Amino acid sequence: MDIFLEFIESAALILAVCFMQRFIVERWQYHEIQGQVLSGLLFGGAAVTVMSLAFEIAPGVFFDARTVVLSMGALFGGPVAAILSAAIAGAYRFHLGGDGAITGLSVIASAALIGLIFRHIYRNRLTEIHALALLGAGLVIHLTSIGWFYFLPLDFVTVVLGKLSVPYVAILTLATIAMGLLLREIEKIRLFDQILDESRSGCVSEVVEI
Repeated sequence: MDIFLEFIESAALILAVCFMQRFIVERWQYHEIQGQVLSGLLFGGAAVTVMSLAFEIAPGVFFDARTVVLSMGALFGGPVAAILSAAIAGAYRFHLGGDGAITGLSVIASAALIGLIFRHIYRNRLTEIHALALLGAGLVIHLTSIGWFYFLPLDFVTVVLGKLSVPYVAILTLATIAMGLLLREIEKIRLFDQILDESRSGCVSEVVEI
């Protein structure tokens, strides 16, 4: 029961992060580096928060939604946001220590990297990214994480593959799709606002010339 409560709390946090990202995008959309730094701090802080809500299945071995936050933060926030958020999450995971620390750091790095790969694939089409693509991203991210779990001090076949893999991949992939779709809509709004501002500027210039 506790693990489902943790995921519900993480889902609520992800929703809050999306609303905060909307503010960042609206306020700093023309200052890309500043916006990416703020997004990195936001996604990094969110990753730390979901890690603090993690379900500990063994001493030093935690399961949480950090992969969702970091991968979607990289996809929509860009490389600066990805590096900064992964560094923040990685520092916190290193601080937690335990037998799963190296695996945890590897999961963090791979989630951010895969998010950046998908950003490169959809670099000019982020507003067009669809649920099926996000499904693919979620599966790649979390199946990769399952691969890293091989190095945990657990019975990989019985515990990881037999008990944890299906709910872990299913729940977090769905969370990835949900967060991705929310951030996609924020990107659409940003693009619309930018086009609208450029149109207004063009109209003002034409009036001045007349």
